[in-house]
Amino acid sequence: MLFPPRVLGQAMTGALVGRILDEESKEPLVGVNVFLRGTFLGNVSDALGNFQIRSIPIGVYTAN
Repeated sequence: MLFPPRVLGQAMTGALVGRILDEESKEPLVGVNVFLRGTFLGNVSDALGNFQIRSIPIGVYTAN
């Protein structure tokens, strides 16, 4: 069976998407650094507390 080259050349990756809120007030936290321990992957929460980390290689990670 033959597959198109674009399928064979793609690496499997995932994404981590979330929102950071203050525990008591439930207000969004702006400018919080979120990263995956042991990698150089991370991002900063926006004005609504949202963050995204994309192109994460398949595996198990701890977010800090």
